[in-house]
Amino acid sequence: SDIDCAALETELRAVADELQALLAQAGVDFVARETLFELDMLYVGQTHTVAGSLSIPDSGLQPTDIVQAFEESYRARFGRLLDNIPIRVVNYRVVAIGKRPPFDMRVLGPQETATASDCVIGHRQVYCNGTWHDANVYDRLRLAIGESLAGPCLLEQPDTTIFVDPGLQGRVDSQWNLVIERGSE
Repeated sequence: SDIDCAALETELRAVADELQALLAQAGVDFVARETLFELDMLYVGQTHTVAGSLSIPDSGLQPTDIVQAFEESYRARFGRLLDNIPIRVVNYRVVAIGKRPPFDMRVLGPQETATASDCVIGHRQVYCNGTWHDANVYDRLRLAIGESLAGPCLLEQPDTTIFVDPGLQGRVDSQWNLVIERGSE
């Protein structure tokens, strides 16, 4: 009840301006920017705080805005409010977020791709479900988008080997992920 809302708002907006200036200096094209305000608050006499999201209205920050942020957060965490106990603001937090345009993961994909038959680098015997199977071994990182491989097979890349079980199908999606699904019966 005795917080100086005008001084708090001035402080919060000054920090927000500093953070937005840092984003501007980052040399990144953002599609949007956002500033978030949070207050860590508690009932006087308690030791645990709750973080309340704070919106600062154009008309200026009022004590009722702080109380509302506290009560929403406290009720969500503890299920009820306490009567006749003053609220204390302990900390504030200001976050500036620069939202980048969606990143096309395909730019990280292989530069040269090939069909599944062109990516066979060997053959192995694999033991699965009590039976030995002949399995092709593929160069995983050369597989083109849309290529599909019937199990059993092995896909090798520098950091892992992937086994596609018999009856399953591996498919390279548009982002070069390997999606393994049940094969058509």
